[in-house]
Amino acid sequence: MIDLAHRGTQWVLADGTAKLAARARLPGAHAFDRAAHALRLARGQGIAPRDLLAAALASSWLVNSGIPSPVFHTWLASPHLDVWDELAGALWGVSGEDVAWATFSVEDRVTLASAVAALSIEGQGPGAISKVLALLAPGSLPLMPDAALSFAVGAAPRPKPDALDAQTAKASAFAPMMDWFAVAVRDVMPALSALGAGDRTTSPAQRLDHLLWFDSAGWRHFRPKASGGFVPIRDGEREAVVHVAVALPSELLRTITEDTPLDVGRDDLPEAAAVAVRDAAARAFG
Repeated sequence: MIDLAHRGTQWVLADGTAKLAARARLPGAHAFDRAAHALRLARGQGIAPRDLLAAALASSWLVNSGIPSPVFHTWLASPHLDVWDELAGALWGVSGEDVAWATFSVEDRVTLASAVAALSIEGQGPGAISKVLALLAPGSLPLMPDAALSFAVGAAPRPKPDALDAQTAKASAFAPMMDWFAVAVRDVMPALSALGAGDRTTSPAQRLDHLLWFDSAGWRHFRPKASGGFVPIRDGEREAVVHVAVALPSELLRTITEDTPLDVGRDDLPEAAAVAVRDAAARAFG
């Protein structure tokens, strides 16, 4: 079981293998992961972030970055190019180790957060900037759309269902999210490593990022239909997004959100649905 603090409750990362497989079927996510792996190999050969920035900027669109191309043009010239080079170089760490942020002093963290602010030339915040940094320093940080920031640290408003990729958070949200992510990766590293056994293209930290996306917003792409799907559930103080093996009534699905998970103990579910939800809860919570 992988469980983490989640705004006062216990967040259980359930059905991780199925979630990662579902995400990998999305064309943009699949191509983004391949691009990140290729850029990791390039960084490992000593190619500087500044020389890979153009490729990273283009690849960030694969995960719905909201950055317009004129901003790319500005970022690819000094002084912004120098900021990208220094920021991505620092996050890479000594040898590309995961989440180098955990080794930084308070002063270093303030400096790097200031660099993110310096790149926010037209209101871009950690949502858009993280989608580039996650390509230049793979495994060092999570993607930070509003959904992930809201879910993990409450540093952004919960996006509406028709705007799941909203990226409105300010640069000030970057450091708190990095603090949370560094601790989370450390706390569940063995489970994340086991979850990706045999996967040479993603790191444990990247798997946590992928699961964070799935549980904060991505599950909505895979809601229960005839053959089942994913929904958030709650059992006391524990929450999880789980795979339910049957379809759920459409009127019920409309009431289920990240903030109002399906209560495992409710007594008005059809029998088949009730059994499937209890089975999913037992699998998630033990």
